[in-house]
Amino acid sequence: MRAEAVLSAEPVAVEVRDGVLAVTLNRPRAGNALSSSLVTALDSALEHTSSSEVRCVLVRGAGKHFCVGGDVSELGADTSAVSEERSRGMVMRTEGVLRRLQDLDVPVVVLVHGAVAGAGLALMLVADLVVAARSARFVPAYGALGLTPDVGVSFLLPRVVGERRALQFLLSGRDLASETACQWGLVTEVVEDDTALARTEELARRLAGSVQARETKRLVRSGFTVGRDASAVDEAETFARALATDTAQRRIAAFRAKH
Repeated sequence: MRAEAVLSAEPVAVEVRDGVLAVTLNRPRAGNALSSSLVTALDSALEHTSSSEVRCVLVRGAGKHFCVGGDVSELGADTSAVSEERSRGMVMRTEGVLRRLQDLDVPVVVLVHGAVAGAGLALMLVADLVVAARSARFVPAYGALGLTPDVGVSFLLPRVVGERRALQFLLSGRDLASETACQWGLVTEVVEDDTALARTEELARRLAGSVQARETKRLVRSGFTVGRDASAVDEAETFARALATDTAQRRIAAFRAKH
């Protein structure tokens, strides 16, 4: 699983190991642009998450870049109503697949490197944790093409970095370096390029082995859609269920024995 490798002729390569579903965007010559075929393949790859063997998902890109955005070559070359409807359908289809990834009950980890632009930002934003290689740069892209954010970027970005920073990034047209992206909370951590893959795989394996990762993710995500009272009840009930498990009882006993 090396970042520069082309793993197959398919637009998305899939591997399951140690409880981790590794999904690799595999259009390196096109910067892993989100073509309709890649989006369809990504949707199909997520079918593997129905297996109890999969307890974490890792998404990465082959080649020099994580994802340079949507495939501009597939955009309509005219301004007719037919072309507009086709473009609208492509955007909604892609957003639906990314939302499916976001809504998985297992943790999702993304490794980014090189350019992360346009719709590639949305693919990163739906993740739970993001590891950035130091080479990563984050590119608003839309303004340079006379376009507006799509596939969830305008919804997700302000919720991650705040409204002011989201507008600053999208309207300025200036790239963000990996360190700034980390300071903003856009990525979880920054590591050297030559260790980024190993670090991300280690993180994914650790999450796959975690007994509480799914419920913790559910609690945090649901907090954005339910009120404080409902969240408090959910927390208490989830905590009580966790406390009653053999795993928790064994670990608590081990903790007491050390203290």
